[in-house]
Amino acid sequence: MMIRLPMTACALTAAFLVPPAAALTAPELWEEWQASLGLLGQEVEIANQSYSGGVLRLEGITQRMPIDPEIGRNITFIDALVLTEQPDSSVRIEIEGGYRIDFGGVSGPDRSDGSLSIQFEGLESFARGVPGEITYDFAADLAEMSLDELAYNGDPVPVEFNLAATGLTSETQQVASLYSGTGQVDALALSLRASDQAGSGVSLDYGLTALEFSGSADYADFAAMGVGDPSSVFRSETPSEVTTTHGPASFQIATQGPEGSGTVAGRAQSGALEGSFGAGRALYGAGVSGLELDIASPDMPFPINITADEMAFRAEGPMLAGDEPQPFATALNLAGLRVPDALWSMIDPNALLPRDPAALSLQLSGLVQLDRDFSDPDFADSQTPPGDLLALALERLDLAIAGAEATASGNFAMDPDGPPMMPGMPAASGQLNIEMRGVTGLLQNLTTLGILDPANAMGAQMMLGMIAQPSPDGSDTLTSVIELGADGSITANGTRIR
Repeated sequence: MMIRLPMTACALTAAFLVPPAAALTAPELWEEWQASLGLLGQEVEIANQSYSGGVLRLEGITQRMPIDPEIGRNITFIDALVLTEQPDSSVRIEIEGGYRIDFGGVSGPDRSDGSLSIQFEGLESFARGVPGEITYDFAADLAEMSLDELAYNGDPVPVEFNLAATGLTSETQQVASLYSGTGQVDALALSLRASDQAGSGVSLDYGLTALEFSGSADYADFAAMGVGDPSSVFRSETPSEVTTTHGPASFQIATQGPEGSGTVAGRAQSGALEGSFGAGRALYGAGVSGLELDIASPDMPFPINITADEMAFRAEGPMLAGDEPQPFATALNLAGLRVPDALWSMIDPNALLPRDPAALSLQLSGLVQLDRDFSDPDFADSQTPPGDLLALALERLDLAIAGAEATASGNFAMDPDGPPMMPGMPAASGQLNIEMRGVTGLLQNLTTLGILDPANAMGAQMMLGMIAQPSPDGSDTLTSVIELGADGSITANGTRIR
């Protein structure tokens, strides 16, 4: 005989068979935070502490960063922090009263001091999991940081600062000392105002929308850096990483002085940023698309509007000394650069020059051998390079401007012990391939417009004649193959010029 159980009965049976999720207690969460802060060398003091009915209340919190008082200070004050255990085994995190950060710095006889306040609206923050493996869910209608005061040698500095994020949500996982997470912000706005007694001043307004971010870091590496090991974050086998993307963004910088006022305003349709450091290396990349700049100044006859379809930069390379060569790479891209017709008309009223958008694309890679770390405290003051350049590859160079175009690629091997090619450049051997289109016509047009002196134009054409070959079809195209020999020789298209 077949027995049929109602769905409700099945669900109840399964619920009893599956063990319940471990409940995170408020004291356990607080102990995790204390351990993390202690690893970073931070001191935490609590004026009053009570735990009853699943509620841990911490009052009068003072958190000090490990900074020598003769150098500066960074102290956080929180009136009250309430951790409440929830029926779903999570812990609710609430901040009551004020949240303030006092900071200061000392440089010789001079001292600066200031205070920041932080506030939230619609804060919903929870922690869940077990000690050593906790997930944090955070949401706020508004998270805002404001500068309350700033003083220099005891005198107030007239500065206003505000940073506000609206529609903020995030999820962060902590496993031991490793943090990773993702989040998003509907809108971010920054405002800065500064002035002096003479009436001069500057202001900055910046805003972006649809910000999304993700990242990870092992704070144990930062703890080691704080106790005198600045290379720890680069030696870590677990790289610290961050990536962000955003939608429409804008900024405006305004200045006011005795000679008048000026503004620089910009807008972008979207943008992205990436960065990482660890395993002995570092990477940084940033880019925007749909860029537009408006510049106005009392020294300019009219405002200038500059636009670009895309602008991006990326670089990665080694940060620590090593016994073996290490690779590096960098790239720069500027596409669709346009300037206003009014600016063109000042130098070319008859439109002799093509006004096509300008573009530049550059990709480099190579090998270096570092003999000291970039994080070495003496690196900034050193007058010698941190190592030797052993190989350089021009993977791609594309340049287009005013109707002329140039492309190039090449590979070179460097010999740090050989006779230098020129001051500051080691001995090199390799080949460079170049193709130029419309360059002769551009030189002629610049001469006609009076921008280029005829004698200088003739010298440039003679130089091109020495290193480049004209196209057999008679078009305004020049090609060149330049070879550098290990003996210091230079040849262009098979003809030795050095």
